[in-house]
Amino acid sequence: MARELLRQALTEALSAARQAGELPEDLMVEVELRPPRDRRWGDISTNLPMVIASATNRNPRAVAEAIIARLDLPDDVIQRVEVAGAGFINFTLSPKWLRGVVRQVLSEGDDYGRSDAGGGRRLLLEFVSANPTGPLAVVQGRAAAIGDTLANLLAHTGWAVSREYYVNDATNSTQVRRFAETLEARYLQHFGREASIPEDGYQGDYVVEMAEELVKEQGDRYLDMKPEERLSELTRYSLERIVDSHRRDMRAFGVEFDTWFLESSLYEKREVEATMEAMKAGGHTYESEGALWLRATDFGDEQDHVLVRRDGRPSYLAADIAYHKNKFDRGFDRLVDIWGPDHHGHVTRLKAGVRALGYDPERFDILIHQIVRLFRGSEMVRMSKRAGDIVPLSGLVDDVGKDAARFFFLMQSMESHLDFDLELAKKQAADNPVYYVQYAHAWTSTCWASPTNSN
Repeated sequence: MARELLRQALTEALSAARQAGELPEDLMVEVELRPPRDRRWGDISTNLPMVIASATNRNPRAVAEAIIARLDLPDDVIQRVEVAGAGFINFTLSPKWLRGVVRQVLSEGDDYGRSDAGGGRRLLLEFVSANPTGPLAVVQGRAAAIGDTLANLLAHTGWAVSREYYVNDATNSTQVRRFAETLEARYLQHFGREASIPEDGYQGDYVVEMAEELVKEQGDRYLDMKPEERLSELTRYSLERIVDSHRRDMRAFGVEFDTWFLESSLYEKREVEATMEAMKAGGHTYESEGALWLRATDFGDEQDHVLVRRDGRPSYLAADIAYHKNKFDRGFDRLVDIWGPDHHGHVTRLKAGVRALGYDPERFDILIHQIVRLFRGSEMVRMSKRAGDIVPLSGLVDDVGKDAARFFFLMQSMESHLDFDLELAKKQAADNPVYYVQYAHAWTSTCWASPTNSN
């Protein structure tokens, strides 16, 4: 493939430059290739000259020119090579090569790109895993599209992939409790009782709708219950309803999970407690200010973190470490998590917990996707679950369709912010990338049906 050819050619050019004395003999750099931010700049780009310039105190554009001078690339694969910006090298693929790839794709069909690189090893991919405090929102759609597509690619290349959704249904969760308290307030208000929504509760209409459903199903059954008993019942009720809606939404979005793993099972089986004891026995914890702390700084984190609070409640981190211990103990060879941007700070502390338990961190990858901004033309749609400004994923699918939604979520690298234009996604014109790809696919399938066609 073109990337492998380019990587090999760049590696050989660097070797030649070192032998000629143009670069230090001990210079070791990794060749990274990515699509450029603007496709007008080419098809593949590398920042290799800037990496080398930083390490050798040289001019990056001069380094780029020196590399290009030693590149040996076949014309039938690469049409143009250019230096851009501060020292990027951009490559434009040859139309002849691209036509050959299309012909190969059509010829091989579903077997295109298939390999045994994974060797049948077991891989657990966890993604979406939204808090059960409301309907799945648009940002979860991006995680779902990325996760499901990655699972398909991994399975296509020889991995035994399991898809997993982690349900944060532990009743000691602050967010779960706040949602139940909000539902309780709406329920009591329906019957004219005085009740206020918690200051950090949930304002959305979906909570009011759930309270109305509760009244229809159960009437005044919970009205005169003791407060703690009523809150416990409403917590159970809200969790069941929301998790069921998440299952439906994922299925409608074309995603089927092999496992819906309940956080509550970790407490029922005392796995959180056992994990904390294992970390204590390993000398990776200490007590301070009435709480149990993880010595995360021993594993590269900037600070230590609470595992068990003063009141005896395990922290979110404690449950998460126990959950990943459970994953490893189920016999998976590799773990991959896909998280949203608001969890970036949790990466190093969880990795520290995994290392403290003796597991190889190289077997565990965490991928972070960036935010989604929703637009209707030029107007941005505000989204906040607590404030009640939600565009549910189900509404997006109804509005633009499952396939178009998934395509838009995958157009940008997961490391980039994504602007999703609802009006553009529905437009039947060439400036809608979905419509354009569908048109191109239909044209290609018709014109290139014969492998001997050379047009």
